[in-house]
Amino acid sequence: MPNQIPIWIINLKRSKSRRQHMEKLMNKYNLKYEFIEAVDGNQLSKEELKKYSSSWWSFFYNGYSLTAGELGVSLSHLKCWKRMQKERVERVMIVEDDILFNEKLTEFLFRADDFPKDWEFINLTTLANYLFYTHERLFDLYSFVKFSEPDPSCCAYIVNLKAVDKLISSFCFPMTNTIDGGITGDDLYTGVISYGVHPHIVTLERKFNTSIPHRVHKNTILYFFWHIFVRGIVLKIRKKWKIKRLHSKIARELQALQSKT
Repeated sequence: MPNQIPIWIINLKRSKSRRQHMEKLMNKYNLKYEFIEAVDGNQLSKEELKKYSSSWWSFFYNGYSLTAGELGVSLSHLKCWKRMQKERVERVMIVEDDILFNEKLTEFLFRADDFPKDWEFINLTTLANYLFYTHERLFDLYSFVKFSEPDPSCCAYIVNLKAVDKLISSFCFPMTNTIDGGITGDDLYTGVISYGVHPHIVTLERKFNTSIPHRVHKNTILYFFWHIFVRGIVLKIRKKWKIKRLHSKIARELQALQSKT
């Protein structure tokens, strides 16, 4: 019988109710799991905040600055990837501590041999637009899909070492975007081969409030100023980068095809 893909749960030490929620959920389905202590962005020093993020560049690209909590989330995922890399863990399911799932996920975690042969990253929430990868179902109602745009979620995903190497190399400081907004899901940037699952096999537990306080909303005067005067410039820059990334992706795929022939 295949082994279960190991599960790492990112959890702040002070978030005891979330930890209890995840323990209850994992034990209900007899899953093997491990808690990874999250990086608490609110405990970072001023020097660390300056090192890891840039308020000016973040505002230029997004219209708002990253909060300490958003930075902590990104550093927590990076912590998991670096551990995988150091310990040479072949594949792991990494989740945040506010998710829900049922017995279907248990079956999914024992079906790694049925994943697409070239998979490197499988997002289990699938919030972006997508196309069906194949009309064949993995099991029950579930099928693999390919995204037609970056997926803005990283609360639950399965990642392997190939992807981790690429993700870490794409991770640079100071950060100008959140990890789910600028790294995971952006295949053109990272070169990671990503898939999603349809329908959702993991969802968010809505009873928990966000653990990222003071999140800046898009109704501030600064954001209005950015939207009117800066957004157009940024979109042009992003469009040029996207074309370059697409060319790089095509070149990589052609090189891979040539190496096989």
